[in-house]
Amino acid sequence: MNFISGEWCDAADGATYERANPARLADVTGVYPDSGPVDAERAVKAAWNEFGNRRSSPVAARAAILARTAVELRDNTDLIAARLTREEGKPIALARAETLRAADVFEYFAGAALRTGGQTLPSTRTGVDLATHVEPVGPVLLITPFNFPLFVSALKIAPALVVGNTVVWKPSPHVPATSIALVEALREAGLPDGVLNLVIGSSADVGQALVDDRRIQGISFTGSTAVGLDIGIRAARRHVRVQQEMGGKNVLIVAPDFDLKTAARIAADSAFGESGQKCTAAGIVVVDLERRDEFLHEVKQILAELRMGDGADPTVDLGPLVDRLALERAGRLLDTAVEEGAVVQASGCGQMGPKVTDGHYFQPTLISLPDTANSLRTAEAFAPIMPVIAATNALEEGISIINAGGMGLSASLLTGRLDLTQSFVRRARAGLVSVNLPTTGVEYQAPFGGWNLSGGPFPEAGIGAVDFYTRTKTVAISG
Repeated sequence: MNFISGEWCDAADGATYERANPARLADVTGVYPDSGPVDAERAVKAAWNEFGNRRSSPVAARAAILARTAVELRDNTDLIAARLTREEGKPIALARAETLRAADVFEYFAGAALRTGGQTLPSTRTGVDLATHVEPVGPVLLITPFNFPLFVSALKIAPALVVGNTVVWKPSPHVPATSIALVEALREAGLPDGVLNLVIGSSADVGQALVDDRRIQGISFTGSTAVGLDIGIRAARRHVRVQQEMGGKNVLIVAPDFDLKTAARIAADSAFGESGQKCTAAGIVVVDLERRDEFLHEVKQILAELRMGDGADPTVDLGPLVDRLALERAGRLLDTAVEEGAVVQASGCGQMGPKVTDGHYFQPTLISLPDTANSLRTAEAFAPIMPVIAATNALEEGISIINAGGMGLSASLLTGRLDLTQSFVRRARAGLVSVNLPTTGVEYQAPFGGWNLSGGPFPEAGIGAVDFYTRTKTVAISG
């Protein structure tokens, strides 16, 4: 159901779509409104009409709602996590962890509410008081992905609400039940009607209608680079601010001094975790040529230990991909890479859960890339594929790939040497740079945003996230 002006409602024209469990396709998880432009208009109108009340509401009251939302999420973790696993496919332990992280985000921004004001400045004019006032931008549009539908949505919704904006939220059509659960938590926490409006739909028409509506004053998007760039162009025509977190071709470099068994574990976590459906997943692993075979051996040992299946089974490590299109795309990309000279070193988990053939399962794949051009050097797989490149100097090769790739979301170096660490941190052109850690791992209290085609000028997370959702007014008063 959509949630507009405080009421649950169907699509205006009665259109619906069906969502099935990607782990067990016969399990229909629900039938949801397939919203269109009329529904977009209703949602934006509700947010526009409520903005005047919202911007003047006491900041302490806004913070209290976020704090209570965190309590609601924690109190209902098992129920919400089960919804998430059933419609998105991730293992239940990861779904629980994501629910709790979303709660942490709401709690963090509740605590940050009283630290988001302006400042007093000295004036060069006699008898003049100079200060800045921070004000909400107005109704904002939030477009969120399927892979972290609670955590990423919380990173957008919490700062937007706490500074006094109203929200129109368009989640991925793959996760309607999880999105509804988050709205239910906010409603139980006391969020006033019209402040947050949920629009569910699978067509591009509803998204375009929302992006092009002149009443929308800011757009925060997480998703593919192609869609993010299109939204940026459409928003630029209206001179509207955009926050973008887009694709990544993230590189993990294994320095020659680092233990290969540990490196293989970190690389597997980076490439295979969440079935590779992370924007920060390792898209390329670079190792020194003389250590390639040993590294491949260690990764194969890890694959032999992994279990793939329905995420509702607590023993499962890897679930399915989110839908058939994702499965087909990953298969085509892998086939093309092999045609272009890549060699599959290993494919498949050591243990398979029951009925694995009944879902959108893609076997984790270890593949070595040739020195020549290959699709997997540039394309984001968004699937559990680990491409490995062997180089005479892994650090130099890895930094070259990072800086020449056109994206710049995440990069990681595994080393115990301070000189290599300093060189890597200085030279790697990416928004998230890690040492002795996976390429994945976003912390809500620190800025998160990509460089180049991976992101825009406004990062998410951290206290600085409120900058996107506010405007600054300079005020000069003569006494």
